[in-house]
Amino acid sequence: MLRKHDIEMPAASTGRKMLLPKEISANCLLILPTVSIGNASQQAVDLLICNMKIPFLCHLNADDCFLPMFASDPFDQNSSQVITACSAYYCSDRNIVVFQFRSDCLAHRRHVFLKRLLEWVREMSFRSVILLTSSWAGIRREPYLDSPGVFYLRADNATKTEEELNKLSLTKVPEDPELALPGSGFAVEFYNSIRHSNVPLVVLVKYCYEGASNVVDAIELFENLVALEFDRSKIKVQSRFLFCSFFPRVIPGAEETFHLGVTIISGFDRVTARFESSMPSWNVRMLP
Repeated sequence: MLRKHDIEMPAASTGRKMLLPKEISANCLLILPTVSIGNASQQAVDLLICNMKIPFLCHLNADDCFLPMFASDPFDQNSSQVITACSAYYCSDRNIVVFQFRSDCLAHRRHVFLKRLLEWVREMSFRSVILLTSSWAGIRREPYLDSPGVFYLRADNATKTEEELNKLSLTKVPEDPELALPGSGFAVEFYNSIRHSNVPLVVLVKYCYEGASNVVDAIELFENLVALEFDRSKIKVQSRFLFCSFFPRVIPGAEETFHLGVTIISGFDRVTARFESSMPSWNVRMLP
């Protein structure tokens, strides 16, 4: 208990970082991807942001846990907004908050970020949490070897029942003898940490392969997300941002090298590319 002359220290001063530095309404829907194989889940989130016109809210307090990067706004080439490795988008009308990650966690900081994320999610009273991820298609077992479509995992307190999810043509991820989703980033750790809590979590999983175009996988994840939470008839899908219809412009006063974290911005998959223009010249280097 604080005494009369005590000063309550903010979270940052006590060594604890709040993940989202801005306030959002209660009873939100939280949607977030993992940095996973083929970047399918990140591309699906970009489709959601651009098609539903969800405004940028802020940068997450997690840059200390991710590979550093910055770029101009991938959704608006006339914007002066700078995008970093982890950003939040928020629509107050729909009461949706969306996270986007454009580079991977630093190996030695992964547990720090996951702890920060889990603490924040548990403290918030979300009406639902949807995690999008992808996993290596080569690990599927019988009888799911040739199963198309999107798979799911649900926490005990999920707002959707197994029957409702099955009606959407979703298939449950097999958990016997154990849950295995290689290439899915922090998805398994996140799911296992809150599956028996009061967090209403659903995980959507797309099995895909690395090294090829994963645009179809991203669109399929997006379509299933829309079917799960929104009225599909009111959303017009535009996939132009999946193919880099423009290059990120140079921000005045910024460095000439832009580090872009995912396929969605540059249209390349983990390659190094150099683009030259007369003035100024600049490079784009994909992070590993």
